[in-house]
Order: sequence, then structure tokens, then C-alpha cells
Amino acid sequence: MMLVVVLDNAVSVQQVRPLIPASAGCVVVVTSHRNLEGLFSDGAQFIEVPPLDQEHAEVLLTELLGTERARKDVGAVAELAHLCGCLPIALLVAAARLASHPKWPVSRVVEQLRNEQARLAALDRFSGTENQVTAVLDWARNELEPHVAELYRLLGRLPVREFGADLAAAVTGVAEPRITFALQTLVDASLLEEVHNDRYRFHDLVRLHARTQRATTTTTSCRAQHAGTCAR
Repeated sequence: MMLVVVLDNAVSVQQVRPLIPASAGCVVVVTSHRNLEGLFSDGAQFIEVPPLDQEHAEVLLTELLGTERARKDVGAVAELAHLCGCLPIALLVAAARLASHPKWPVSRVVEQLRNEQARLAALDRFSGTENQVTAVLDWARNELEPHVAELYRLLGRLPVREFGADLAAAVTGVAEPRITFALQTLVDASLLEEVHNDRYRFHDLVRLHARTQRATTTTTSCRAQHAGTCAR
């Protein structure tokens, strides 16, 4: 008989290792927001789970809401998936809101999420104390070293979703070798996506979260350089 052990949202290699069964015939599935490279020596195989695309996000919403309800407003379902950034936790929160109000059309929740500046707050209001999108992102951000957290904040203010290490270096005034390491730290924390070599982008909701962060160590010259770089 095959034994499958699932360790969800692990925070460190040290947390996982004592829970790995020593006997044969066991499979351990570990999920984490972090890069647990240290488990490679334990025989781990790494699988990167990319964000849902629009089509699969709509399928998930349809399953959560029920086919009959979703078919009544296909356009609203598509827009809701887009406003949630196709992020599963956000889709779940929005679907739960609709499930608790069965008489509401899907468009009602869509209307409440259209304001980009208030979107994260609306999702948190929907979820109450459970599955708060902001709480998940706050946790990841609070684990960052101060200079990486400041980079996260600054990058959230860029007028583009995708950028390279050269732009990140210009925004912060940090030399490229060091900036590349900081960018990779954000990738490992699941706060940034590496599109391909030396190109990065934010998930839509993560970018909104980055914009809400308060300044910590940004200097006046760095802010001026940031404005000048983005103006070009």
C-alpha cells in the first residue's frame, strides 16, 4: 500500500525533514511559498506551479459557483476571474462571498472589485478572518530583509508589469549583481515571477499589495531617479 503524506505551506527545510517517512513505499508532497532547495539532497523533485490562466480560472469559478449560476452571467464570471488576477485564493474568496449570497448575480461582486485601489481591501472584507489575501502577502513581505522589502515597494510603483534587472537597478541605485540577488529573493518568496532570464513581472494582486507598502529607507535621490527613469 502506498502512503502519501501531504505537508502544506511548509516554511523551511528543517520543518519538513523530521516528517519524511524513512520506510519505502511512501511519497511526500510538500507545498510552500518558498524555495526549499535544501530538500534536493533528500531526493526531492521540484515542480513549479504557475498562476492559472484566464480559461482555467473561469473553469474553477464555474465549479465553485455551480454551472447553472455561472452560465447565467458568463461575462461577469470572466471579468471576476480577471479582477482576481486568476489567483486561486482570491477566486475562492470571491466565490465564497457569492455562495453566502445565493440571490446575488455574479456582477454584484464584480462591481465591488472594479476599483483597483480598493480591490485588496474588498477581498479581505469578503473573507473576514479566513483566507485573507493581504494577510498571506503581508506574511511573505515581513519575512524579507529590509532592503529587499524596500525594493518590493519601489517595484510596485513602476508603471509597467514586466521589467529587467537593469530597470530595477536604476530605480534603486543598487548595482546589478546585488539587485539580481534581491530580485531572486522576491522570486523565491513567490512575490515576483521570473518570466525568463533577467526578466520579471508581478502578479496583479501582488503588485497592488506592493503599492500599499510604506517607505522605509528610500532616499530623496532614489525617488528622483525612480521618477526620471520611468519618464523615459
